[in-house]
Amino acid sequence: MEIKDIPIHFQIAALKAKMPGCDLYLNKNYLRARGRIQPTPRSIWYTYEIKYWFRENIKIFIKDPLIKTELNGKKAEHLYKDGSLCLFFPKANEFDSKKLIVDYIVPWIALWLFFYEIWFVTGNWKGGGIHPNN
Repeated sequence: MEIKDIPIHFQIAALKAKMPGCDLYLNKNYLRARGRIQPTPRSIWYTYEIKYWFRENIKIFIKDPLIKTELNGKKAEHLYKDGSLCLFFPKANEFDSKKLIVDYIVPWIALWLFFYEIWFVTGNWKGGGIHPNN
């Protein structure tokens, strides 16, 4: 049995159900979600923005506080040139329109921020992964 694409209005419903404080915008095949996330109880709160084009692309940004792109002359890892987060390796099909944003992308945002906070203190990225420019 083939797994089908999740309609964009189902993505909205899932985000509303699991992220009640999330601000959502829908326009045909485009969804924007803005919310707040705290990767650990000792972390600060971050404001994120998810931009999702059904069957095409997804971009995730941290809006507040702004992410540092450099530390002691060393560039931050797992960031694209436009400042969006590199949460997964696109060629591996780790996320697509057959998966719920709230079940994949939102937890990956928290995980990315967890490793970002470690990088910010130590200067070393402990999250592994393949860099977007590789």
